Amino acid sequence: MSEENGKVITDADLKPFPKHEIDVNDPSLTFVMEFPAPTGDLRDIVKNHMLKMAFVEWRPENDVVIGWEPGAEGDFRVELQYDKGKTYYGMTYAGSASCLDLFEQYLKDGVYAPPFNYYLEAVGNNCSTSIAMSYQQLIDFPVTGGYKPTSKRVGILTFPTKLNKPPYEKFGDNWITQDLFDLNSENDIYEAYAKLDRGDLIYKNKVGSGHTRMVSRVEVTRDGNGNIAPFNSFIYCIEQTNTWDKDRPGNVSTWFIDKKYGFDRLYVNKFMPVTLCVFHEENPVLRKAYVTFNGKNTGETLKDRMSGVIESNFVLNYVMARLADKDGNVVKEVLVHIKSAKYTFDVSELKDKLFDSVPSGTYVYSLRAGISRGGCDVERFEVKV
Repeated sequence: MSEENGKVITDADLKPFPKHEIDVNDPSLTFVMEFPAPTGDLRDIVKNHMLKMAFVEWRPENDVVIGWEPGAEGDFRVELQYDKGKTYYGMTYAGSASCLDLFEQYLKDGVYAPPFNYYLEAVGNNCSTSIAMSYQQLIDFPVTGGYKPTSKRVGILTFPTKLNKPPYEKFGDNWITQDLFDLNSENDIYEAYAKLDRGDLIYKNKVGSGHTRMVSRVEVTRDGNGNIAPFNSFIYCIEQTNTWDKDRPGNVSTWFIDKKYGFDRLYVNKFMPVTLCVFHEENPVLRKAYVTFNGKNTGETLKDRMSGVIESNFVLNYVMARLADKDGNVVKEVLVHIKSAKYTFDVSELKDKLFDSVPSGTYVYSLRAGISRGGCDVERFEVKV
């Protein structure tokens, strides 16, 4: 199945991961929220966030079917029905690259009321974006171009063993999995599988499509000569999919947990082993993340203008403006999914959409922004319409 929406990935898509810096002491800032760097084992941090997304429990407020919007179908099937009142586990399968904090904005007392149903808009994530959300707990890791090591990702992604020279040196950054397999023997690939650990990836791609799984653990069996026995060696994976996990009765989910794959089948299906470079640094230093705002809107000025720029040193995941009544019911909402590597957002573009067709009354206005580590209200006050 494709996780790149049928798009042919080109060199232009494979941009270097930038390091965006901000000055949190800038006197023009009216709001600063710090998201501390996580502490502990880096692999556990990544794996645990993946599991946190996979096990969030919810019940749909109404029947929901997530599928392709007519005319926007990709080259893999998406048709998932969620029944009202039934308990599900894990964020919904979607192509919007949503973080857990955004999903939780629509979750109240275990009941989930999604704003969109189409795959590209629904609040959720797919195989690749779920992993990006987990890696963003550690580093600024924009969602772009899949998970293969390239010349522009040196220091970010690599192979777990020293395989033959990187494919991009021979084929350019547009190389596909087959190119890696052509450059290395079957045993070389098996030995690389054996070096994988929790939080690493197995990833396959061909022109326009791919699939990604996060490694949970690895079991390696060797024969009497010390060679890997591929039929008795396995990689257990966590993955977000477009189908139901039938191996866990009573736990209805599109997330596969500790799904077992043999080395032999992974090789035949051309899954390459990939690891995050920070896992292998001797003394890794993780950055604090910040969300800042330099606007100063008020209940008196908001109806005429909305000003200010939200900024983060980690990629922004979403920006949301809401008007809620005295009982907390959302009367109007403007949600902007941010799917590319974007670090700033000018909120002036939200104003007309937010107040369009809103009945007269007194509301609580909130402006929220989120990164994968979490979200925060950068503004919140009462406004009369």
